[in-house]
Amino acid sequence: MTDTDLKLLDDWLYHHQIPVITSNPRTLMDIMGIRKLENPWSDLYAFFMSEREEHELGDIFIRSLEKILKLPVGWITPTSIEREFVTSEDKRIDILLTDDIHERAIIIENKVFHAPINPFSEYIETIQGRGYKEIKVVILAPYKVTEAYKAKFENLRGIDYVGITHEEYMQEVQRRIALENNRGNVFYRQILDHFIQNIKNLSNMVSSEQLDFFYTHFHELHAINDLFLSIERSYNEVLQGMELGDYAEVEVDKKFHSNSENSWLYLPYKNTNNAVCLTVFFLPNQQLRVILEIRGKNVIQKINTVELHKLIDSVKEVQHEGLAKDQKEYWWHVAEFYSRSGLDLNPIKLRSILQEVINSPIYELGKSVVKLLK
Repeated sequence: MTDTDLKLLDDWLYHHQIPVITSNPRTLMDIMGIRKLENPWSDLYAFFMSEREEHELGDIFIRSLEKILKLPVGWITPTSIEREFVTSEDKRIDILLTDDIHERAIIIENKVFHAPINPFSEYIETIQGRGYKEIKVVILAPYKVTEAYKAKFENLRGIDYVGITHEEYMQEVQRRIALENNRGNVFYRQILDHFIQNIKNLSNMVSSEQLDFFYTHFHELHAINDLFLSIERSYNEVLQGMELGDYAEVEVDKKFHSNSENSWLYLPYKNTNNAVCLTVFFLPNQQLRVILEIRGKNVIQKINTVELHKLIDSVKEVQHEGLAKDQKEYWWHVAEFYSRSGLDLNPIKLRSILQEVINSPIYELGKSVVKLLK
């Protein structure tokens, strides 16, 4: 990438406001690793569709489904709700609702990221063979499975189905819950709220504004990404062979880290099992911000805080204690230090950059903190 290219990118960045990316709230499904698994989704749908279950939401899910399918109220009152119903050809229907009184059935195919390539003709024939006269087929997916899909998938040709999205179904459920002022069982309502949030997270992974910006400015964004990856690779290549020598009390973590706000690397003190560490942030004004950290709840509990405060009076007080998202452990920011401005942050100069850290007061302070652990 030439200097001219960099100047053009700099001008472009100056004149464009990049859309803000916000993180979606985490859900129980996300934590359990089932955020996009179809079987757990189907289990939840079947549970909430059944009036006989303990959720205390009554028939809200069934009536909401009727509303979206433009069916009259009470078109189906399921006498049975079955999961993974096995057909005559040993295929499986995700959710089968059957009404023995009115001889009606609803076949629900639940999709998250998979295409609707199921043998719907066989599904219908099997259910007809059980004596059901009126059968509705629903393809429930994050996207609308429209009539246009029949041209793409042979198995859909000749099938009378309705494509609805998970999000529109849940919107109708929420609307009806509010209309009927039915909050349901507290515990199961929390489960439902997590399920709905999980659906929202997947249905709105990228906003229309972000997509428009991405495709409109694809060339510039691709160039910036290439620049970012190139610099990150350069730091990592140098770090792989970096050793500070026996004279240094710290080791070099072999990975250069970055997120949307910062780039940094770790210098853990030797023989502390990473309990005492210097985190070195690379700042845009060619300066370093160095933070001295104590990690681990057990380690922190062993520290004599009186002695610790004696050490840090001349630098900074303990800032806070928290749960680090990436470390999954308790940590303290004991002190921080800013290097002189104007450092050459070129990856090839990384050894001299880290020498600035080793020559700083915070490095000596870290050595004293290490002694408190012994």
